[in-house]
Amino acid sequence: MKHFLITLFIVSFSIPTFAKTKSAYKNLDPVQELIKKMRKDMPTNMCREGSIFADCFTIQKKACEKFVQTSLQKCLKKIPAPLEVEPQHPGRSYEDQVGHCVSSSYFHAHKSKMKADPPAICSGIQ
Repeated sequence: MKHFLITLFIVSFSIPTFAKTKSAYKNLDPVQELIKKMRKDMPTNMCREGSIFADCFTIQKKACEKFVQTSLQKCLKKIPAPLEVEPQHPGRSYEDQVGHCVSSSYFHAHKSKMKADPPAICSGIQ
């Protein structure tokens, strides 16, 4: 159940972020573009109001974003980037792996900050 919730969370917050296929970053290959988008958007998306991080844990938004940024850097070093991005679903597999890595880090590091009476969606991560 925990892995399902993490995957659901990642997919629900990353689709709007990475669905665009037109390059916003000139002179970058698609893989580097995806990595740059993850660095820019993932901390904000994972920590915004309504996210599992915000709903399930007691932590300030800025602290959450900083933790996600740091974890993202570590996860990007740990998980090898693909040689190319699939055109139909740009980076979906790689993006999921990195998002899962960041989420796992977050849940492990902040378990003691789980809200006393969290919403039902949080029950799978306790």
